[in-house]
Amino acid sequence: MTNPKPRDLERYLHTLQNGNENDDGFFKEAFATAIELKIITLKDAIDEFCFDSSTIERWSTGDNSALPALNTRPWVVSWLVAHTEVKLRALRAASFSEE
Repeated sequence: MTNPKPRDLERYLHTLQNGNENDDGFFKEAFATAIELKIITLKDAIDEFCFDSSTIERWSTGDNSALPALNTRPWVVSWLVAHTEVKLRALRAASFSEE
């Protein structure tokens, strides 16, 4: 995917804020989309959560056997929200300065 546009990030942020992180499908999609939209990298997640790299890689592919425990998911989703908000502010600032 090319660099995301603010609208892409706004939609993704809305999804994160209104989804159910206990739902495996939601969590898999949320994590994979963050990587696809270049909000985070696998290395970012590995560094943040201190899980084995193979575990984080399986999160990104949606491997159910590797998804984080339900009590960990709100932490991960909050982290994704924070990174999305930072990326969105940066994109808006860049588009404003181009005008």
